Amino acid sequence: MSNPIEIKKIKLNTLNDLFSQLGYQTSTKLGQNEFRLFLNKQSKIGRFEPVLTEKLFEVLDLDENSTITIEEFITGFLEFEEDVKKNAELFQIKLAQEQEIYDKIVKQCNIYQSEKLNAEGFCENAKIFGEITDIDI
Repeated sequence: MSNPIEIKKIKLNTLNDLFSQLGYQTSTKLGQNEFRLFLNKQSKIGRFEPVLTEKLFEVLDLDENSTITIEEFITGFLEFEEDVKKNAELFQIKLAQEQEIYDKIVKQCNIYQSEKLNAEGFCENAKIFGEITDIDI
């Protein structure tokens, strides 16, 4: 398996190549309209929704000058990728915790289903609690 530095170089080259293939130079600054055209040229699913394009542009425009340079694009892409990985890991942890809770509930339900009711209609392991709230004397 490649080391992280090699992987990052490959990603950087890929993103650079992407810009070049679409006719953009590394010195090109994309405005919002050019960015929308850029995304639509790359899209395999059709046109990007304008609201999504606008929000993505805002995220990638790190210096907030209404243009995106290749450096901002690459930096934003790599940061986004890291955020996705972190969130995926947190999601997996939360999913495992929820699965554990679910398994305990299923186990408890199976125990209750298999218990027989006594003459009073309660399970053998049932506990009855009472609370005195008012006493008339």
